[in-house]
Amino acid sequence: TYQLDYNKQVYNNQIGYVFSKDKFQLYMSGAYETMVQKLDVDQGNVIDKRYNNFLPRIYSSYEYKKGHKIRFRYRKETRLPSSNEVTPIVNDFNPLYIREGNPDLTPEKSDNIFVRIGSHDFKKATSFFSMIRYTKSTNAIVINRSIDDNYVQYSTYVNYGNRSSLFGHLNYSKKISKISLEESLELFKLP
Repeated sequence: TYQLDYNKQVYNNQIGYVFSKDKFQLYMSGAYETMVQKLDVDQGNVIDKRYNNFLPRIYSSYEYKKGHKIRFRYRKETRLPSSNEVTPIVNDFNPLYIREGNPDLTPEKSDNIFVRIGSHDFKKATSFFSMIRYTKSTNAIVINRSIDDNYVQYSTYVNYGNRSSLFGHLNYSKKISKISLEESLELFKLP
């Protein structure tokens, strides 16, 4: 039995600017973020860390024609490891699957870009939209697994480095007026 006390605190000071004119909107902000991470096991200090980050954000929207709009969003985010990810206590309740956290983990940072183009023709009752979301993470926190000669699986967490993901979606729909149904066709989707 262990006495575990894990505490995460995030302080965020943000300043932003909003511009809006006719069919164009722009929002920009910057946040100064301080993250404090503390872990005590059996009243002994294991982790006492502080991280400072600058987090920019941009959002814009433009309606270039009635029912036709483009949206763009950029956001930088951080994530502190969870208590399971940093706890140095070995969990060997299942002797074939042994887990242990990693107190040396540092926060994961990610840059997120989102673009969406959409249009709706009110007269023809047709809609079209596409979106792309791209995320690039640095210091990504991932599970590191290994299996020894006796088939015992060991699991811990590590800062992997960089990883990225891309997701896309394209959709077209049209209302069938005679029977009040809507047909929809998904043209592509990236995982």
